[in-house]
Amino acid sequence: MLAALPALAIATHAVRAQDRLVGARALAVGTTVEALAFGGGGVLQPAALGIDSARIRGVRQWSVPVSVAVPIGTRWTVDVTALYVRAEVRSDAGARGTGGVRTDLLEGASDVRVRATGRVLGEGVLLTLGANLPTGRDALAGAQLAALRVTASPALALVAPPVTTGAGVTLGLLATRQWRGWTWVAGASGELRGRTQPVAQLAAGSGALDYRPGPAVRLSAGGDGLLGPHRLAVTATAELFGEDALEGSAATLRRTVRLGPIVGGDAQLALAVPRARDVTLWTSVRHRTPFARDGARVAGTAATYLDGGVRTAWPLRPRLDLVLAGDARWHSGLDAAQGLPTAGVVAGGALVGVAVRRGRVDWQPWLRAQLGRVRTADAALPGARATLAGASAGLTLLTRF
Repeated sequence: MLAALPALAIATHAVRAQDRLVGARALAVGTTVEALAFGGGGVLQPAALGIDSARIRGVRQWSVPVSVAVPIGTRWTVDVTALYVRAEVRSDAGARGTGGVRTDLLEGASDVRVRATGRVLGEGVLLTLGANLPTGRDALAGAQLAALRVTASPALALVAPPVTTGAGVTLGLLATRQWRGWTWVAGASGELRGRTQPVAQLAAGSGALDYRPGPAVRLSAGGDGLLGPHRLAVTATAELFGEDALEGSAATLRRTVRLGPIVGGDAQLALAVPRARDVTLWTSVRHRTPFARDGARVAGTAATYLDGGVRTAWPLRPRLDLVLAGDARWHSGLDAAQGLPTAGVVAGGALVGVAVRRGRVDWQPWLRAQLGRVRTADAALPGARATLAGASAGLTLLTRF
């Protein structure tokens, strides 16, 4: 859900604001408008799930994320996050774009996530208890499903769509230790997830199937310390998944899917640059190994995701900073299926904004532009490659009370 705040993922001051949510009452509210356009005649979205082929021309999306954090006593903090999204997907119907212009709409509230974090067994161990309340959409009509197949594409890096991921609970532990001037951390969490109908429609191609996901386990380890005058933070992660089941109305209709482990790492290097409030280089890499269907590994389902960039903040006045950032991403995509849900991308973007502090309120307006190219699995098909151009604007405010 933190990905629902694009400015907070890029701007330095937003990252600091998130750190201050621990141990203090805080309210963060944002609004973001995003627009994407595909050149070269659009991106071909092949027929699937009862939806005809179409050439995707562009996407417009408006989102409003909200996050509240409240301390409970001196050792615990409870935070709640939610998101409202309205997305419009414009397309030319038909594989050759000759079936007329169509606009598919998907809007609504996301799931509500509740999390309690506290220190146990002294100061070196953090316990996290989380719950996902399934307030998002759990059933989609044809036009809504068509919009979801576009807005949920990892290649587009849009705010998460307003569909449920099902009821779920999470339990996590994080241990910290100081050694040789560095802070070292190791953590593990487990998640139990409930039925997720929109995922079933995308994964199985039929709304008549129930999706019953298995448990998931996440492991992480990393360190944070000084390298001369600079500061480095690195983290390695692994996600392991249990067996998911797709069940239909007939007693004999049952299929299983097991996602392959996802391994990755993150790094941030905060540079000590004179006159700058912050200069940070960051990178993130994820590799998804192939998944298995009914016990057999499915070819073409491995993928790699690489993101990176720089964010900076330069003081203009005591309570006014100029925020500049640049980012790039490369996603390999999956070869097992056509269309935007599994597309690869090469893209880069730039952000400019300001951070204004007035009393207990931080204001962060920003603008961002991006350019790139998307590629679906079969590069030989017309519409399998297209240029990508996007612009977005947003305003985030954080207040402590």
